[in-house]
Amino acid sequence: FADEVHLVKEFPPAAEYNTITLTRAFKGKLYFIHQVYYFYNLMVSDGTEESTQLVKQIGADGSHTGFVEVDEHLFIAEESQGFAGYIHKSDGTTAGTQEFHDLVNEYYFTDGLDWVNLTATDDMLYFVDNTGVMSNEYPYENNFQLFRTDQTLQNPRSLESIYGISLEGTDNVTAAEANSVFFTTQWLD
Repeated sequence: FADEVHLVKEFPPAAEYNTITLTRAFKGKLYFIHQVYYFYNLMVSDGTEESTQLVKQIGADGSHTGFVEVDEHLFIAEESQGFAGYIHKSDGTTAGTQEFHDLVNEYYFTDGLDWVNLTATDDMLYFVDNTGVMSNEYPYENNFQLFRTDQTLQNPRSLESIYGISLEGTDNVTAAEANSVFFTTQWLD
């Protein structure tokens, strides 16, 4: 067994923050987040030093959700210093990695990005975001809505805009199966 374990790549030491987190097997390779100083890099490796390389920088000075895979794409959300950033979409290449959705929610959260609830179904991505106008007033207004992509994994829209009903307060996706998602919400009169 000892012959099977080996160092793939040694990253140069950084003065601060040199960590590897959030690993995910995808398309026969390993994708992971490598933090160097305050920058977060999406990396890829097939298990050799030569192939272990940067895909794209995706965020700074914050945290990320776990990876979610939908129809040959990875999705990951990021925040910086408690403020929401973007959901990123990647096909595993530099050219195919892009900011997919700008998260409106600017609340300061101490529990990271759990509220985003990235959820995969067979061919769609569901997630939670805020549709309200943000202000520096406290308490903040909860305008959480459930969003969904179309089958091409483009054009995320709130379920309110698709079906014409308010699902304000939706912030707890509980399960996903096939192309269905189950969640809790507040019904407003």
